[in-house]
Amino acid sequence: MNGNVNAARQRLTLSNLTEPQQMRELNRQLEWIWAQLMGGLSRKSLSSGLQSVIDGKADGETVTSLSTRIEQAEDEIALKASSETVNALGERVTTAESEIKQTPNKITAAVSGIEIGGTNLLYCSADMGYSNSRGFLFNSAGAATVGTAGEAGSDGSRLVTNTNSNLRFYHTRLAVTAGETFTISAEYKIVSGSPDIRLQLSFYKTATDWTSAGAFADAGTETALGDGWVRRSFTATAPAGSVTLMPFWRSGADNATFTHSYYIRHPKLERGNKATGWRQNPEELRIGSAVLMDERHVEINAPYLDINVSGTAGDLHIDEDGVSGDTGT
Repeated sequence: MNGNVNAARQRLTLSNLTEPQQMRELNRQLEWIWAQLMGGLSRKSLSSGLQSVIDGKADGETVTSLSTRIEQAEDEIALKASSETVNALGERVTTAESEIKQTPNKITAAVSGIEIGGTNLLYCSADMGYSNSRGFLFNSAGAATVGTAGEAGSDGSRLVTNTNSNLRFYHTRLAVTAGETFTISAEYKIVSGSPDIRLQLSFYKTATDWTSAGAFADAGTETALGDGWVRRSFTATAPAGSVTLMPFWRSGADNATFTHSYYIRHPKLERGNKATGWRQNPEELRIGSAVLMDERHVEINAPYLDINVSGTAGDLHIDEDGVSGDTGT
């Protein structure tokens, strides 16, 4: 009891000393504590294990037990920190897995319903011409007077001019199956007036007569191409009973007359609901604006044709007057 009182008095006194005095007093108190440990403290105030260590009598089992408890405490502290880290990482992994699982659904939703074709089903689309019983024609769409369609330019464009008249291009029929989706398109450049341009897909129940399975017309979605050109596109699905399809590129409503002018070029019809850039039908090969070859014929549109048949017999020359040969002809 007296030792505890003295210790308390010494602690209180220590706080009132100057720093050099505190150091000397602390050193004295440490010596006092050491002396007590060496015999001044009651053994009852120490654990049996610590008593054995102080007496130098601790056996290996006691020391090992104390060491094990210290190591277990360290492991528990480390385990707690590790568990918190693992839990945090687990939450992040779970979140990442959830996002990964959702990604395919997001992608599916983004592309849902997209049908991309790309192949141009039309013939003679490079100049909107007609050859070998297929390609493009035009009429007055029921009006009294038909407009004019100029010859194709170097880019394949044709100038449509209406003066109290009407003109609609159409393509020869194509075979289809009910339920197929098609996109019709063309490029336009307005010259004068305000043409009510329309794209139309007309489906028929046979290959020859005009029994309609359904017709769909629209101004189409407009995409700017530059230099005054725009692409218009429109999509429709073949109704039940559809056997053939005829596409139209109209100046306006049927049976009406207009006064305006515009260029049209690069018509396209493709399967799917997305309008893609213009390409010729893969069955056709065009070399410049003069030569067209497909699986059925070769068409050459030029002022004349020279063919070097041999180096000795001369050339073969073909023009509007006929065929001639030999050197100098």
